[in-house]
Amino acid sequence: MNDYTQAIDYINSFTKSGKPVKNLDRISALLNLLGNPQNDLEFIHIAGTNGKGSAGAMCYEILKSGGKTVGLFTSPYIIEFRDRIRLGNKNTAFGEDFIPKNELIRFTQTLKTAIDAYPEFKNCSQFELTFAIALLFYKSQKTDVIVLETGLGGLLDCTNVIQNPLCELIMSIGYDHTAILGDTFEKIALQKAGIIKQGTTCFVNAKNQACVYNTIKNYADNINANVVIPDVSKLKINDLQNFEYKNTAYTLKLFGEHMIINALTVIEAMKYLGVSQENIIDSLSKAFMPARQQILRENPILMLDGSHNSDGITALKNTILNLKLDNIIAVVGMLKDKDYKKSLDIIADCFDKIYFVDGFAPNCIDSKELANQTENGIAFGKADIDKIKKLAENQPTIIFGSLYLASFILNNN
Repeated sequence: MNDYTQAIDYINSFTKSGKPVKNLDRISALLNLLGNPQNDLEFIHIAGTNGKGSAGAMCYEILKSGGKTVGLFTSPYIIEFRDRIRLGNKNTAFGEDFIPKNELIRFTQTLKTAIDAYPEFKNCSQFELTFAIALLFYKSQKTDVIVLETGLGGLLDCTNVIQNPLCELIMSIGYDHTAILGDTFEKIALQKAGIIKQGTTCFVNAKNQACVYNTIKNYADNINANVVIPDVSKLKINDLQNFEYKNTAYTLKLFGEHMIINALTVIEAMKYLGVSQENIIDSLSKAFMPARQQILRENPILMLDGSHNSDGITALKNTILNLKLDNIIAVVGMLKDKDYKKSLDIIADCFDKIYFVDGFAPNCIDSKELANQTENGIAFGKADIDKIKKLAENQPTIIFGSLYLASFILNNN
């Protein structure tokens, strides 16, 4: 295998979810075949329904500032496949740190050679393969610490094969993937809490429901682990990017009150790991994640957000209300496996008109079906970047509903 396209095609030849698992035996066996690269690495493990990506970006930027070589493993990709596997240090700008193509090819070939000899691994998921490739790459680069985002859930997520992380972060818990993770907050929280390891410290987002905290705390207590929740009584929010916490002023590059709440979790975790206050303050002003209430244009505002479930949509609505904009339009595309009706019920009244699009992903919902869900909905048909730009020329515009739609916009902007 000596071609990047061949490597991507090989990974995509596996199904997205793989054969359902009841334990971590499959990923453990695969990594054992590869020499257990995870055992030679240090991790910060992050789970949650919403906020994993932004928390990961903040941790990544902060740890780099301290002179460490840091990995960041996320999903799904936004710009291109390689942005799921990042490696950087204080001299590396975010966005210029994707795994090199030749390294992706090399470790995909390593993986293919191993799998070809053991047909049972044909049941692996694309995510498991990508995770294995990332571990091989990070080990080869002698990476100091990896900020590791779960794919789905926590307890049975393949990333949970790691042992003794430096700490864990559990971000906002909400309803998503309920067919797999459960249909109550308690059931979902228990799956997320599964990343907590004995004797470690887990930092939990401050805007979760009491039942979520109780579930996580009970799980942690049973394995002699600690739980830390930021003290929001010591938070003062000045605007959507500036805040004070425990008498220290911070500025975010990321945008929105929910990002400030996410930052508190990161601040507490980084202090626990011994990062200096100066590095935390400086890095939070630089940390960035595309498609998280990303401002593409300021006047009139053009915002791109990958929110796709009720909690993410609620956070977006709060930002829109805080901005106090008039005559807003939206461009929206959503996937079939999301609760789009509930999401649209939450946010539809923020807009004068909603232009629904499709065609940006194989499992997106037909724009006509979406338009039927709101009184101000217009079926716009297949996503067309030139037509979308024309729509957004003279009015405040919010594009949201799917990270796949966000990827389409960014790659064609």
